[in-house]
Parts: sequence; C-alpha cells; structure tokens
Amino acid sequence: MIGTRTDKNSVSELIFMCYVSPRAFTGAVESADEGIGSMSPEHSGEDCRAELAELRREAVELRLQLDRERRHRISLEEHVAILQQQQQQYQQEQEQHQQEQQHHLQQQQLQQQQQQQQLQQQLQQQQVVYTSTTPPRKFEHERYVRA
Repeated sequence: MIGTRTDKNSVSELIFMCYVSPRAFTGAVESADEGIGSMSPEHSGEDCRAELAELRREAVELRLQLDRERRHRISLEEHVAILQQQQQQYQQEQEQHQQEQQHHLQQQQLQQQQQQQQLQQQLQQQQVVYTSTTPPRKFEHERYVRA
C-alpha cells in the first residue's frame, strides 16, 4: 500500500499528470509527494493507473471508515439521549416520591395535632364535669359550720 497522503491537491495533481503526460508524472511525483515512493523514469502509464487505483481504494477505505465512525457516533449519541431521558425520568420519580412522603408526613402530623386537641377537649370537659358534680369535702364543710 502506498503512503496515506490523500490530500485533494496531491490526488488531483496525480490524476492530471497521469493522463496528460506519464513521463512528466514520474519527476513531478517524486518532488511533490515523497509518501508515494520513489518513481523511476521506467514507470509507464499502466503504473500510473495502478497508483491511481490504489489511491482510489484508499479513498474508498477512508470513506468507509468515516461512515463506520459516523454511525458509531450517532449510535453513541442516541444511547446518551436515552440515558439522559432515563435519568430525567428517575429524578422526576424521586421528586414525586419525596413529595408524597412529605404529604404523608404532614397528614400524620395533622392527625396527631387533631387527636391531641380532641384529647385536651375531652380532658377539659371531664374536669368541668368532675368539679361541678363533686360535693364539697366533709371536713371542710364541718369546719365552716362549727366556727
């Protein structure tokens, strides 16, 4: 395989030189692109076409590799989007669960406060009933009467 230098200008020059003047090709390529290798004056138009075919194969391979990498990148981006969506959904569920727990805790506290208020009211009612229905103590009554 020849060098991987496939920049547009060098490929265009190579194609032009091969079809216009195969003899000019050998000298120009040696001075313009050392990555292709040493070219001797014995190279013919057929050698030039072989080199062009090799360059085309390299370009096709590079395009295929680029397409594979592009598909892989797209796949990774889709995977990241799915993970972000799952994370967002999980966070929403956690927030909802936390709100439900807070609501449940508030309900329990409210019920406890109501029960305490009911117990206090019942206790006050019992005290009122107890003080109004209990007769004065005997010894206190007798002491007031004797004096």
